[in-house]
Amino acid sequence: MSPRVSEEYREARRTEILDAARARFARDGFHQTSMDDVIREAGLSAGAVYGYFPSKTALVHAVVDDALARVLRAFDAASAEITQTAGDPGAEPLDGAEVAGAVVDRVMQLLSGAGIDTSRIALFAWAETMSDEELRVQVAARLVELRGRLRGLVTAAPWNPSAPVPDDAADDAALALLAAPIGTIVQRHVVGDADGAALARGLAALARSWAPRP
Repeated sequence: MSPRVSEEYREARRTEILDAARARFARDGFHQTSMDDVIREAGLSAGAVYGYFPSKTALVHAVVDDALARVLRAFDAASAEITQTAGDPGAEPLDGAEVAGAVVDRVMQLLSGAGIDTSRIALFAWAETMSDEELRVQVAARLVELRGRLRGLVTAAPWNPSAPVPDDAADDAALALLAAPIGTIVQRHVVGDADGAALARGLAALARSWAPRP
């Protein structure tokens, strides 16, 4: 077996284990899922799983990083899809809150694909950061990265170039926009009546209500 094939095989096997762990963690949480549960879910031997992840903590960290990377990819895909449509020649200028809400709604749709709701892993991860400093640092880095993407989105404002967020307010705007979907995810899984579409409508309603009156 060539080194390239061997590397591809190892990466495929690692992904297989991560997918199995992601499914169990999303369904049952970190503390209610054992390594034996993941081994059964993956359909592999204990030696195969431990060969990639020597402990449950290592597996949790890898799954969380993978989940947050999925969030970033979903954000990139959703923002490109929606801002391209909004920025088409002849398109009506859109309210920034409507675009932000639509992006978040699309991200949450993408995260719920393949029968696994990745936002549940994000919720479990946020709680776990309170007692796991290494995980907190890992999650914080991803959140800061996402805030940077949001900052770029609101300052470029491709849907309405005449009304971008001023540069000196962009950091605060990005923080607020990130807080909105996080709160929606919490309410979605705790209360059960929140989703991305509701957030999109709510942000648009607030923007209209708070807009200066002529």
